Amino acid sequence: MGRTQSMFIHDQNIIEIDNTLILRKLTLSDYKYAMIWYSTDNILKYSESRTKPYDIEDIKRMYSYLSGIGELYVIEAYKHTWSPIGDVTLSTQCMPMVIIPEYQGKGIGYRVIMTLLNRAKLQGIKHIKLSGIYTFNEKSFKLYSKCGFMETNRDENKIYMEIKL
Repeated sequence: MGRTQSMFIHDQNIIEIDNTLILRKLTLSDYKYAMIWYSTDNILKYSESRTKPYDIEDIKRMYSYLSGIGELYVIEAYKHTWSPIGDVTLSTQCMPMVIIPEYQGKGIGYRVIMTLLNRAKLQGIKHIKLSGIYTFNEKSFKLYSKCGFMETNRDENKIYMEIKL
């Protein structure tokens, strides 16, 4: 069932980016999607630099941590129906985002980050740090740079970035 415009206005759990993209607060029923996302080679490599898929306990631990330090959202795209395509967290300590491969490279990540940066400003957040992007993950580095994040430090494995709002 598709969402109506009035749901965007009245539902405090949804942030409308445009008529094809929303952020929705994560619920327990979304864990089934996360189990699929976090078993995808592309996502495992670039977000966690690991090869072993997440199990349900890994997902619970990760989502518990992220929701404890910030706002955790499911990214949904509309193409005939609303479909979950990833997740993102808004926190001063990190801003991890996962988008399934078939939706990567379409400008979605940029729109999601810019929406959350505007939300952060409205909440009075003054800066956001990234917990580290793997040095081989050039796409993420370019994306966060395009959104205004600046490199603050680098080691042999990760690039650390921050944005002042």
